Amino acid sequence: LLDAADAQNSDDMGTCRVLASTSSDGDCSSLPGRHHLVGHIKPGSGPTSTRAAPIRSPQSPSDKAYQTSSSITPPFCDDDSTSAMIPQPETRPISQDQLVAEVKGIYAGLVMVETKCIEVDNAKALNTDTNTNPKLNNDQWQALIALHRTLLHEHHDFFLASQHPSASPALRRLASKYAMPARMWRHGIHSFLELLSHRSPASLEHMLTFLYLAYSIVSLLYATVPAFEDTWIECLGGLGRYRMAIEDDDMRDREIWTGVSRNWYAKASDRSPTTGRLYHHLAILARPHALQQLSYYTKSLCALIPFPSARESIMTLFDPVISASSTSSRLATMNTAFVKDHGILFSGKSQDRLQESMDEFLEQLDPHISKGLKRWLEPG
Repeated sequence: LLDAADAQNSDDMGTCRVLASTSSDGDCSSLPGRHHLVGHIKPGSGPTSTRAAPIRSPQSPSDKAYQTSSSITPPFCDDDSTSAMIPQPETRPISQDQLVAEVKGIYAGLVMVETKCIEVDNAKALNTDTNTNPKLNNDQWQALIALHRTLLHEHHDFFLASQHPSASPALRRLASKYAMPARMWRHGIHSFLELLSHRSPASLEHMLTFLYLAYSIVSLLYATVPAFEDTWIECLGGLGRYRMAIEDDDMRDREIWTGVSRNWYAKASDRSPTTGRLYHHLAILARPHALQQLSYYTKSLCALIPFPSARESIMTLFDPVISASSTSSRLATMNTAFVKDHGILFSGKSQDRLQESMDEFLEQLDPHISKGLKRWLEPG
């Protein structure tokens, strides 16, 4: 048996040498992965088990083929049982001229689609205001969604091309120079969402479809184009807020999307703490928690870059509290008194009730703290 095993092993080694020689002469060009196989064919690379191989009497062509294939080391193995990396497929780098031409072509198509979207959105919005336009049917809504989807895809292609790793600094600056993120949000998403919301509830299903579409594309840009990460975060927060606003049937879904939008805006405000607009968004999402709303509205007005529209928004919080009767059991709470004090000081209304409101707040402060010492630390 041992003699037979030695003879078979010697025959395997000879077969490997023949195959290696044949491959180097170019006769096996049809074999897949031949470039990798040739470098790994070595004498004695067949089975090296210490057990004797079974005696095989006269060998047929199929036996020879079996021995040949069994003696070839796979391209990802070597004698030391370590893995060898397969070389990366050869790729040709794109030249600057090619990249510039690609960006120009994408931008030209983008402008055409953008112009069409602006025309359609303005026309439909005008007809909505005058109530002279009949309801759009399903095919018309699908066509509008397809048009805006095309614009979003064009923006995606433009960002990928202009922010390509091989792009020059001048090419990378084009997106900022032409305000491409803002244009994508305004003409590709926001205007159409406003049109859909004005046509609600007839357009509800189409609005949901477009919201999910826009959310997926902006999420993709957030993952692939980090140069405008702050913008993508704020856009995702805005889309989440739209989704929250149209959910009236399922309160659980509404709370989920409120949390999604709040998380995006909180992340944006952490990255840009001097931008008052972001705190305004958080204040709207904080309803009906009056103290949180007051805190965010105040930050929005006092930030380094204040958001003037917050002056009007904060009055929606103050007016109901100031005009309410102080004897109302539903409103007579410490938090309400605290908000009322700030409302009187901010608006200048009901100045004669300021002292009364302050006394009410101070009277309820100690009992409120004693009810929940730990919870008092959270709102401050």
